[in-house]
Amino acid sequence: MRMETYTSEDDNERVAEILRDFSEGPGNAVKVFRDKTTGLTSCITFQTAHMRRTTRKFVEAVCVDATYGTNINRYRLFSFMVTYKFGCGSFAQHVLVDGESKLNMLFAVRVFKQNNPARVDVKVIVIDKDFTELGLLREEFPCATIILCHFHVIDYLKREVSKKNYGFSAFEKMHIKYILVMMVHAENESLFDGYLSALTKMCAGKPLFMDYFTENWLNCKDLSCSFKRGNIPHLANNTNNHLEAS
Repeated sequence: MRMETYTSEDDNERVAEILRDFSEGPGNAVKVFRDKTTGLTSCITFQTAHMRRTTRKFVEAVCVDATYGTNINRYRLFSFMVTYKFGCGSFAQHVLVDGESKLNMLFAVRVFKQNNPARVDVKVIVIDKDFTELGLLREEFPCATIILCHFHVIDYLKREVSKKNYGFSAFEKMHIKYILVMMVHAENESLFDGYLSALTKMCAGKPLFMDYFTENWLNCKDLSCSFKRGNIPHLANNTNNHLEAS
């Protein structure tokens, strides 16, 4: 990157200058996607030479997440992170998107694959509870196991339990939330089934939540439960929160 200040008053010109200079750096990669209907830029991917080297060596476990409110235009920063040999995360690609549409996500993922031949060695991908990402990543990485971030799963379930339409008292909400946390972290299926039995008893007489839970969560335990992760190389990545904190 050059050292002088970018002084153009036009945001678009400044961004174009920055991206042009960045792309001239040895090993750096930039791609810009414009919406054909509006003519506006909806997705910009960028990857440094260091990111590409790190991804080439440590691509087995990939975390994916978006950070909101990154600039005054409310673009989202959609990031990929790999885990290197010391157990720490290292960014593998950044993508600025105007929204988490399937088209933007598809462009971001395919550019990542195009720039990183080692993508064939991806074994595990950690995401939050976004089923647009889930379906797309399963299509693009058919040999990888997709798992959900435990923090996002627990947060989502707690907020669901708190909804008024289930009719739970404050006491019931407190205990149901505790049981759900234990179910997510259960180390084996026997423990999970015990917590499920306790949850069923807590919801007796108020079946609406159990109907929701059975339909949306019990049929995808491999995505969210610890005991289903014992035989995959997730490298202790049970959450993707460190992307936003980095």
